[in-house]
Amino acid sequence: MRAFQRFVSAAAILAAVALSAQPALAQSDGARDREVALHNHAQVSVWRFYASRVGVDSWQEDMLGGTVLFAGRQKIANIDDGSGACRYDIKVEFNGGKVLTKMGVNVCAATVIDIYADRIVVQYPST
Repeated sequence: MRAFQRFVSAAAILAAVALSAQPALAQSDGARDREVALHNHAQVSVWRFYASRVGVDSWQEDMLGGTVLFAGRQKIANIDDGSGACRYDIKVEFNGGKVLTKMGVNVCAATVIDIYADRIVVQYPST
């Protein structure tokens, strides 16, 4: 009987450990936060914002969805194509036709994408 009680106790401890580890396991690349703030610091509006997973040969849909990111404004974007990928290439199209790109952005770690007239700057949290 005593051996059975030890077995049940050990099984309960193992079950508790397994359940407590589950949230950590769920935090795979597929569950990471891919929301970033887009800040338009340029003097002109951003007409289109594209983010395509690294290795994809074409730009995916316009993430502004037909809206415009006016000069001095910001917007939250959820950069997630459902693949679980974290690295994306970014393309910005301004009113007037100017285009900027930034390749290999880690959207799982990035917090802000600053858009200037001549460059895209990605902010990552300090570690």
